[in-house]
Amino acid sequence: MRIIYLHQYFNTPEMVGGTRSYEIGRRLVAAGHDVHMVTSWRTPDKRSGWFESIEGGMRVHWLPVEYSNLMDFKARIKAFIRFATYSAGRAAALKGDVVYATSTPLTIAIPGAYASWRTNTPMIFELRDLWPDVPIAMGVLKNTGVRWASRRLEGFAYSRAKHIIALTPTMRDFVSGKGVPLEKISVISNAADLERFASVRAVTCTDESKPERFNRDRVLVYCGGLGPAHGPTFLVHLAVEFLRIGAPIVLLVAGDGSLRLELERFAEKTGCLNKTIRFLGSIPQQEVPRLYADADASIMTMQDCELLYRHSVQNKFFDSLAAGKPVFANYVGWASQLAEQHEAGVILRNDDTRSAAQLIVEKVKDDAWLERAGGHARALAESQFSWDDLAARVERVLLGATD
Repeated sequence: MRIIYLHQYFNTPEMVGGTRSYEIGRRLVAAGHDVHMVTSWRTPDKRSGWFESIEGGMRVHWLPVEYSNLMDFKARIKAFIRFATYSAGRAAALKGDVVYATSTPLTIAIPGAYASWRTNTPMIFELRDLWPDVPIAMGVLKNTGVRWASRRLEGFAYSRAKHIIALTPTMRDFVSGKGVPLEKISVISNAADLERFASVRAVTCTDESKPERFNRDRVLVYCGGLGPAHGPTFLVHLAVEFLRIGAPIVLLVAGDGSLRLELERFAEKTGCLNKTIRFLGSIPQQEVPRLYADADASIMTMQDCELLYRHSVQNKFFDSLAAGKPVFANYVGWASQLAEQHEAGVILRNDDTRSAAQLIVEKVKDDAWLERAGGHARALAESQFSWDDLAARVERVLLGATD
């Protein structure tokens, strides 16, 4: 089967960001399929037109379209439109058996539907975020005309798709509530890279590592975006509380975004910068396991917007499970509830940083809890979030669409 895979923000392990499409794509190749990834090259350089490379056995078609989390909303929209316009013709010219278009952005449905129509092949639409509902709820999409157009594009994507893949059961139910039949939607979440993080778990569990690990400051890691949607200000407030009560905890923040400089200034002003919180900047995916190897637990944060946090899926959640590290979260959502149900994490109060900090200190100072919760985290990853299993489910959806 020749698969035309559309993902504007495709990443390899050497790049910064999630690698869902890379992990699924390389497994589809291993299963005997011909995979063509159509994506964008976001780093500014002298390139101006399409170029190709082989990544994980896939032929990747790159179109230079500059993009960054630091760009304003208008600049992002321009990037979305430019990629949608030029990738439509590229995807159609590749003439596959099935088109697999994954959001975000929602505009990926445009080239996906065009290629599907021109080649008379089915389109599978993968929904990673509830767009435009979330940006509307967050107050980002304020223009009435843009909202109207976004709603129309959303409806077009759902109706034109032969099948829809949602990343969480809550996303599936939300979309079904808009009139999409449940049988048209499959839930295939992100996964935990069990192999890549196996060495982290092995080191954590060795008796030799325990004296060093349990006689130092405890390390809490945040690895992800630092934009408004992620609610990262909560992290600095936690660090302030850690400093105030003299907690032996260091919060390592790996990632970048529009709020990073503001957060660093806030941390410096409150006296906790490089004491109870350190900002590491962005790191490639292949270096993430090393970060978790030195951590005792991880933390996820989200902006206080229920539509956002209720359905959110963050790569840091799966990385923490794979590494065998407990997960703290300041929101009640699908991932945080799952972690708590399996005794692999704790949900914190978002409106009371002081009590949240005290609860974290209580937990990470408990050696037995760290070991027990870490074991539950890894067990959850192995039982429910194997890339091999989830990629096989994607393959079945693609094959089913071509029958």
